[in-house]
Amino acid sequence: MAGRLSVYMAGRLSVYMAGRLSDVHARVKEMNPRASFVPCSAHSLNLVGACAAECCLDAASFFGFVQALYNFLSSSTHRWGLFVKRIGGPTPKSLSGARWSARHDATVALKSNYKKIISLLLDVSRDLKESPRTRDEESSLHNKMEKFELLCVFVLCVFWEQVPACFYTANKTLQKPSLSLGVVHTLYDSLTAFLTGLRDDFERIEQSASPFVEEPSYQYKRTAKRKRKDVEAVLSHREQHRINTFLVIVDCLLSELEKRGDIYKTLAQDFDILFYLHKKPATSIRDTASHI
Repeated sequence: MAGRLSVYMAGRLSVYMAGRLSDVHARVKEMNPRASFVPCSAHSLNLVGACAAECCLDAASFFGFVQALYNFLSSSTHRWGLFVKRIGGPTPKSLSGARWSARHDATVALKSNYKKIISLLLDVSRDLKESPRTRDEESSLHNKMEKFELLCVFVLCVFWEQVPACFYTANKTLQKPSLSLGVVHTLYDSLTAFLTGLRDDFERIEQSASPFVEEPSYQYKRTAKRKRKDVEAVLSHREQHRINTFLVIVDCLLSELEKRGDIYKTLAQDFDILFYLHKKPATSIRDTASHI
C-alpha cells in the first residue's frame, strides 16, 4: 500500500512541479538555474497514453463511448446485475484517468462482449418497466454501437489491448525505487522501438481483429481526394482509417515518448553515474562531474 501511495503522490506532485513557466519547477529554476527537474517516469508514461487517446476524432469517440458505457452500467446495481447475469466474462471498466492498465482492461471487456452488450442494451431499451430516461440512454448507446464500423472498432480494440499490455509492463518496472536514470532512458527507448515496428504492422492488427467481425470488410464511404501537383490520389476507406486514425495514434505515442524520453536521456548523461559510484574509478567520476 505504501509503495502504491508513494507512486500516486509522486504523480500528483509532478503535475504541480512540471510547469516550465510557472509552478514549483519555474520557481526553483529562478533560485538556482543549475537545478534539474526529474519528472516521475511512471506518471510521464501514463500521460503518453492519455494524450494518444485524444489525438484524433476516432480515438476520442471510441474511448468516450467506452467510458459512457461503463458510467451507464455501473450507476445502477440493477443494470450491473443484468450484465453479470446475462453476459459474464470481463466486465466494463472505467478509464480511470491515465493508467495504461485501465485502457487495456476496458478494451478487452468491450472486445470480448461486443455483440452481447448490443443485445442487452436493445432489450433494456424496450423494457417498459424501465424509466423513460433510462430507456433513452440505453437506446442512444445501442444506436451508437450499431453505427460503429465494426472492423474499425475491433482494430482499435486489438491495438489498445496490445499496446497498453507492453506499456503496463514497463510502467511496473519504472515504479521500482532502486531504478537508475539510465534504465529509465533504456525503457523509453525500447518502447519507442516497439512502436516504430508497430507502425508498419497495421495488416497484422487488422487480421487479428477480423475473426471478431462476421464480414471483415470496410463499409463503403465517400472517398477522400487529395491533389498533389495536379495528380489526384483517391484513398480507400481502409487507407483513410490506417492514415487518419491508426498512424495518427502511433505517431502521437512516438512523439510523446521521444519528447519525454529526451528528458531522461539528458538526466542520465549527467547523473546516472551517482548510481554506480562504488564501481567507477575516481577519474571517471571527476570527468563526469565536470560536465554537469
